[in-house]
Amino acid sequence: MCIRDSINAEYGNGLPEMPSQQDVSLSIFSFGGLMFGCGTLLLGSYQGMAKMSDIGHGQPVSTPIAILVMETLKLGVSYFKLKGELSPDELGAAFRSIKPKDMLMYGVPGLCYAFNNNLEIVALRFMDPATNRLLNNLKIVSTALMFRSIMSKQITGQQVVALAMLLCGSCLASTAHGSGQDGELYVTTAGILVMILYGFVSGFAGVFNEYIMKQGVGADLSIHLQNLLLYSWGILLNGSAALLYQSTSRSAGFETAPQTVWWILFVLNGAFHGLVISAVIKYLSSIFKLFMSACAIFVAGALQLVLFNASHLPISFVVAAAIVSAALYLYNTPNVLPASMVASFDLAAPPEDTTFQDLVPISSATTVILGKKDKAEV
Repeated sequence: MCIRDSINAEYGNGLPEMPSQQDVSLSIFSFGGLMFGCGTLLLGSYQGMAKMSDIGHGQPVSTPIAILVMETLKLGVSYFKLKGELSPDELGAAFRSIKPKDMLMYGVPGLCYAFNNNLEIVALRFMDPATNRLLNNLKIVSTALMFRSIMSKQITGQQVVALAMLLCGSCLASTAHGSGQDGELYVTTAGILVMILYGFVSGFAGVFNEYIMKQGVGADLSIHLQNLLLYSWGILLNGSAALLYQSTSRSAGFETAPQTVWWILFVLNGAFHGLVISAVIKYLSSIFKLFMSACAIFVAGALQLVLFNASHLPISFVVAAAIVSAALYLYNTPNVLPASMVASFDLAAPPEDTTFQDLVPISSATTVILGKKDKAEV
C-alpha cells in the first residue's frame, strides 16, 4: 500500500492530489522568471563562493561540515513545506507509512550525492571555478547513457549529436593549461579525471533517484517527503565524515571577516540552489533547468573576471561555453535538426528486462510515467 492510500484509509479521501506541472510565464517579473534568474545566479556563483572562502590554506571548515549544514537547512525547509501541506494527523500517517526498506532505498542516491557534493569542492584544487562549472555538465552524458541502458530509454539521433557536441565542448575547455595565477583559467589532468568520476557518479545517482522518486515511497504524495528521506541520508553520511575528519586533521579556521562572509554565502547557496531548481522543474520544466546550467557557465565566467581579477577569458572557454549551451538546447528540444540528417544516429532502447523494475524492489504499487512527476535536485 502506498503512502497516499495509507493516509486515505485512516482519514478518508480528503487529501488533495498533487498539482501537475503548471505553465508559468517567464517574464522577468514573474515567479517563473524570478526562479530562473535566481537559479542561474546561484548555480553560476557556487564554485566561485567556495573558492573565495579558501584564502590559500584550504577551506576554513571541513567540507563535510559545510555540506552537513547545507543538508540540515534543506531538510528544515522541506519539513516545513510538508507540514504546511498536511494536517498533523496526515503528517503522522505519512511518516508511519515509511518502511525501513524504503528508507534504505534512498540511501543509495544519498551516498552518491554525499560523495559528489564533497568531490565537487575537492575538484576546485585542480581547476578554476569557471572551468569547473563548464565541466560539471559532463554528467549529462553519463545520465543519458544510464537512462538508456538501465531504464530502457531511447536516445534520438539529435540527442546523440548533442552529446557529441557536449563532449567536444568539454574537451575544448580542458585545453586550458594556465597557471591559475591572477585569475587565469586552468585545469590539470587530475582535475579532468575528478570531473569524469563526478559525472559518472552523478549520472547514476540521478537515474536511480528519479526512478525511486517517481515510482517509490511517496511518489504519489509530496516531493517534500521524498526530500526528507534523501536529506536525512545526507545529514547522516556527512555528519559521519565530519566526525572522522575532525579526529584525523584540523581545518584552517576563519582568518578574515570577508572569508567568513564568503563561507556563509557558499553554504546558503549550496542549501538553496537545489530547492530553487526543484521549483523550476515543478513550475516550469526540466528543459529550463538545463538552460539554467548553460547560462550559469557564462555567470561563472563573468565572476572569474570580477572576483579573481582575470584579465580576460580565453577564446577556447568562450567557444566551449557556446558549444555546451547549444548542446544542452539540442538535447532537450526535439526536432531542431531534420530527421533525415540524424536518423542514422538513433540509439534504440535496450530490452525491457534491463530496467530498474527488475534491479530495484519498489514497495509502492503506484506507477508514475517518467517526465510527469516532480523530482528533487541536490
